[in-house]
Amino acid sequence: MHKGLKKGIAVLAAAVLFCGSAPVDIYAANTVTISTRKDFLRFAKNCTLDSWSAGKTVVLTADIDLGRVNFSPIPIFGGTFEGNGHTISGLNLEQDGSQLGLFRYVAEGGVVKNLKVEGNVTPGGSRSSIGGIVGENNGTITGCSFDGTVEGKDTVGGVVGKNKGEVRECSASGEIHGELSVGGIAGENNGFLAECRNEADVNTEYEEKKQELSDIDTDAAAILEKYRISKENTERSNLTYTDIGGVVGFSDGVVQGCDNYGEVGYPHVGYNIGGVAGRQSGYLLGCDNNAAVHGRKDIGGIVGQAEPYLWLNTSADRLDEVRDNLDILHDMANQLLDDTNGLGDDVEVYLNGMSDHSETASDRAREVKNQLQDFADDNIDEINTWTALLSDTMRKLEDPMNGLSDGIEDLGKNMQDLGDAFSPLKKDLPEIDGLEDVEAQVEKMQRTQRQLAQAVQTLLQEQKALRDAIAAGDQEKVREIMQQITATLQQMMGLQQQLLEEQKKLAGLLADLPDDVKDAADIVQRRLKRTITNAQDALDDIADTTENIADSMRDMSDIISDLANEDPATFVKLGDDFQESSDALFDSMGDISDDLKGLRESLKSGRQTLTADIRSISDQFQKIMNLLFDEIDDLRDGADKDLDDIFIDVSDEEINRTKQGKIASSHNYGEVEGDRNAGGIAGAMSIDLAIDPEDDIAHPKTLSFTYRMKVILQDCINDGKITGKKDCVGGVVGYAESGTVYRCENYAEAESTTGNYVGGIAGFSEGTIRSSYAKGSMSGGQYVGGIAGKGENVYDSCVIATVDGDEKLGVVLGGAEDTDSLRGNYYAEQDLGAVDGISYAGKAEPISYEAMKEISGIPKRFISFTVSFIADGKTVETEEVPYGMETSRIKLPDIPEKKGSFGTWAAFETDTVQGDIKIECAYTPYVTVVSSMEKNESGKMSLALADGDYTDEAELHIFANAEEAAPAQAKGKTVVYDVILEDRDLSDTEKTTLRLLNENKEKVSVWQKNGEDWKELDTKNRGKYVVCKIDGTEGTLCISYEGAAKKTLLFVCMAGIAAVAVIFGAVKLKKGRKQKKQTETEE
Repeated sequence: MHKGLKKGIAVLAAAVLFCGSAPVDIYAANTVTISTRKDFLRFAKNCTLDSWSAGKTVVLTADIDLGRVNFSPIPIFGGTFEGNGHTISGLNLEQDGSQLGLFRYVAEGGVVKNLKVEGNVTPGGSRSSIGGIVGENNGTITGCSFDGTVEGKDTVGGVVGKNKGEVRECSASGEIHGELSVGGIAGENNGFLAECRNEADVNTEYEEKKQELSDIDTDAAAILEKYRISKENTERSNLTYTDIGGVVGFSDGVVQGCDNYGEVGYPHVGYNIGGVAGRQSGYLLGCDNNAAVHGRKDIGGIVGQAEPYLWLNTSADRLDEVRDNLDILHDMANQLLDDTNGLGDDVEVYLNGMSDHSETASDRAREVKNQLQDFADDNIDEINTWTALLSDTMRKLEDPMNGLSDGIEDLGKNMQDLGDAFSPLKKDLPEIDGLEDVEAQVEKMQRTQRQLAQAVQTLLQEQKALRDAIAAGDQEKVREIMQQITATLQQMMGLQQQLLEEQKKLAGLLADLPDDVKDAADIVQRRLKRTITNAQDALDDIADTTENIADSMRDMSDIISDLANEDPATFVKLGDDFQESSDALFDSMGDISDDLKGLRESLKSGRQTLTADIRSISDQFQKIMNLLFDEIDDLRDGADKDLDDIFIDVSDEEINRTKQGKIASSHNYGEVEGDRNAGGIAGAMSIDLAIDPEDDIAHPKTLSFTYRMKVILQDCINDGKITGKKDCVGGVVGYAESGTVYRCENYAEAESTTGNYVGGIAGFSEGTIRSSYAKGSMSGGQYVGGIAGKGENVYDSCVIATVDGDEKLGVVLGGAEDTDSLRGNYYAEQDLGAVDGISYAGKAEPISYEAMKEISGIPKRFISFTVSFIADGKTVETEEVPYGMETSRIKLPDIPEKKGSFGTWAAFETDTVQGDIKIECAYTPYVTVVSSMEKNESGKMSLALADGDYTDEAELHIFANAEEAAPAQAKGKTVVYDVILEDRDLSDTEKTTLRLLNENKEKVSVWQKNGEDWKELDTKNRGKYVVCKIDGTEGTLCISYEGAAKKTLLFVCMAGIAAVAVIFGAVKLKKGRKQKKQTETEE
């Protein structure tokens, strides 16, 4: 442990002894085991006494179900509760009250860890400080989770209602509801929140009272009065939904490394709504939001309202207190002198000495106590802040470290591929003069690669040592290891540069190889050509991998450098003042002892002159102090102060050293929607002094002193689209009344649908913007700019943006009160000017993309451009493209299938790449029937229909083919058609279901030509169509109307029969005539 920290703990222990000792619990070493519900209920009852759990360890050894049990929360717990990963389920709290959860209070020193809780905490009554696990925490909660519903009025959290201690590595899922200070993990944080994860939806439902039919009044005056009251109630109700966050509702403590995945807020309802914190004035570091955020005013992807950290230059309360105490001192001195008026001089001297020494001793004792308390409080705050900073550094190092490890592994494989490429040529070595040099160079590169791999192993060990040093709180060791890491990184960068040089040399040797084998056999030349191709592929892979390794090393170097630039944790020491106060305390006690001894031996003598002198001194002292305070009163009451005189913004001073009032290294991925003041990181950077949150700051007439304040957004990135209905929409902050935005980046669209003041960094800014970068599109009414809609004090920032609006448009700023407050801002050259259409040299001016890439410190991502294809909320493919490339040349990826629907990629909005592009896929239900363009004679019925799943681009055509002969087997009347079905992504191997018109419902057969042969298809009738399945999506078909053939045959038969009958009749008639003639002859 750090030497200074040990000393501090020792002094704290001494302070406890000095201030008084608490009784010792004789059961301090006890361990309580809980394995049944009965055990748990007994434990809860025992915790009614605050001292019962102190020093105890409670161990949960089984899951506990509290369902169907009338359970009352554990009143107070001050020991260690080890959950061992077990679950307490069936929790159902509905009683009236506040400070409610599974535990009502966790006392200072209490620990609850590794516990899972499932259930519902939905009390009635006052409903303040409501948590899924703890109502109010003054101890430590670590490794715990809650799943269920938590509802309350104010200070409501999924894990803890109000946190004054520590909450680490906890999670929540389910639903959280409340009106004021509501968060997925904690409602309010005055302590330390670290590495927590929220998946619960927070205030995503909003219920308005519905009017019943019986409430309707037919009296006009009554209706108007009810409307007025209803409107007032609604407005008042809206005001209650304030300080709502995905992780915490309100925080003036430390929030580090926490992530939100739950949706936050309800559209157009609520104030100070944030993806991580609703409102914060403490230190928020390394947090991410991954879900949508909605609300009315001051809506941010990370924080709804970034409230400045304030401190007074002078304390009125303290001055009044000093003045009152000086009056008392004056009266006491007079009284003492009155009392000693009749005593001897020596006695009076000793009494005065005792009085003075007693007062001095009291003062010194108070100083010692205050110094000890300040020592403890200041050091605990500093330790928490420093720990958060170091933990965030470790979190940032994970990605580049993983990239570095993966890169070294890939490099090893690349080197193996490079060596393998030359294996086939080993037997040809005598015929290739330069091959030995090539192999030697390959071996050299492999040695460098092995050295890099060894350096990575060293780096991994140093990373582990850094994590251990952070856990131990050893600041000196942390600094030492950081220096070692820096040295290792420098060594690796040297090796990486060496590998690049060796790679270039090998490429030159490979280029010379073909000249060395001109006289070799053809097979050797062919083998060499193939080898060089494989080797070149391996070299290309090595180049890519080496560049990735270099990127990871640069990222790590930047992270370590940022940490090195931070001021070390400054622990308050018990130095000279403490020693002097302690010595003075004991000296005063000794003086009192001497006075007591002298008093016993004193004799009386004259004293009136001495008494008068002391009274005169006392009066004079009082007069001087009164003059001093009267002067302060004159200064204080001399004139009304403007708001700028009351609040002095010093955010731009010592940015890196500042911790309070800061949001740093946080990333928003979620979409943000609000009516006013919507931002990717913070909705607003301001102070709410007005009662109505619809208003901004109103002049507080009762304030008497000045405040200094700081609010800083540093190293934050936004990737979520920001949409506002009215004014002040920004990629980083919507409305910045004060504060500093430093090294922040925005890569998303910012839009106001009906309002003004839209910017890539800030919608409206009266603070300072430094070294920030915006890339994307910004749109609104008036005052639309790539950096800020309207702003001042903008320095060293860059923008690549498209700006759209009605008036007051600029690539850098839509407008500015004074362009003299601008310096060193650049934008990628385009037709629109920098500020309200005009560019200013040295202040805000155009620059070529190539020149912009060379600006020192510019983020790599800012000058890289990607096209992201998104379907159903998921990124399908991301492609890096060059700036200025024609978007028509970008290849669209295949659309992911979605049951019952087809997708269509949205069109590109610009002809060339001017920023990052997101292309969304829109899904539409399939068209299940496609009608042919060709109709029957009446024009009412299609000749063919195609059944299946088709897009709205599908077309079906059917044409008569008079040149194709019908199949010989076809009977009756035949018609030959060519059928063509066209749509995207159709396969010729599939079968297509067709319906062919059979208007007269005749018996038909359908044939499909396959090559030179015809194949009869299976058919069935469906209304006036015949259904069949053809191979593929097009083909030649023959329809044979067999009913027509039978009718023809019948006609032929009938005609034949008639002919026979005629012939038979004629023969018979002729025969009858002949017989008659014979008879007549015989007669």
